[in-house]
Amino acid sequence: MKRLQRLLGMGLAVSALLLVMAVPATAGPVRTDTFIDYIYGSSHFVEGSSDTGYYYGNFFEYESGWYNQWFYNDPPDDQRWKWITYEMIMCPPLEHSYDVADITVAINWSTMAWPAGGTPPIDITPAEEDQYIVRHVIFSGRVDECVHLYSSELEPDGRIVIPDYNPEWVSLDIMVNHWGTPPITMSGRIDHQCVPEPSTFVLLGFGALALVLTRRFR
Repeated sequence: MKRLQRLLGMGLAVSALLLVMAVPATAGPVRTDTFIDYIYGSSHFVEGSSDTGYYYGNFFEYESGWYNQWFYNDPPDDQRWKWITYEMIMCPPLEHSYDVADITVAINWSTMAWPAGGTPPIDITPAEEDQYIVRHVIFSGRVDECVHLYSSELEPDGRIVIPDYNPEWVSLDIMVNHWGTPPITMSGRIDHQCVPEPSTFVLLGFGALALVLTRRFR
C-alpha cells in the first residue's frame, strides 16, 4: 500500500512539473507610473502630466464624458494575468468654496479586442468604449476636502486582479459630475505587473503537495 502511495505521489509530482514547464512562468517588470493632474472647474478642463504616461500623461476626452490618462503595460497576452495597485490623493484649494466639485475616478484597462502595438484606445465612440475598455470605479462623490484612495484599503485583495488576460494599456479615468469653481489637484501612483496565470501557481502547489506525500510514505 505504501509503495502504491509513493508511486502515486511521484507521478503527481512529475505531472505537475511537466504542466508547469508548459506554462510561461516568468513575470514582467513591475511598472510604476506617477502623475499629477488638475481639474479646472472654471474652464471645464482636465490637465495631466506624467513622465511615463502616454503622450506625456495628457488626458484624452471621450464623447461619453470620461477623461482618460493612459499608461503602457506589456504586450497583451491571454495566457497571463495582471495585478494593479494604486495610491492617490485629491485635494481642493485651501480657500473655502461653496461650489464643490463632484467627481468619479476609475482605474481601467484595454481589452484583448483592442489592436496591439499601437496607441491606447482613443478617438473611439461610446459604443466602442464598451468593447475596448474595462472600467473599475474606485471613487464617486464630492471633493470638499482631501480624499485618499489606496488599493490596500479599497480592494478585497489589496489590489485589482485581472485573471483572464494581461492588457496592454492601463488608465486613470476621471468623470466630472459637477465642475466646482476651484481647481482640484490630484496626484499619486499606479503600480502594475504582468504575471504568469494563476494556474501556474496552483500547479506548483500541487507538485509540492505531491512531493510531501511521496516523502511521507517512504
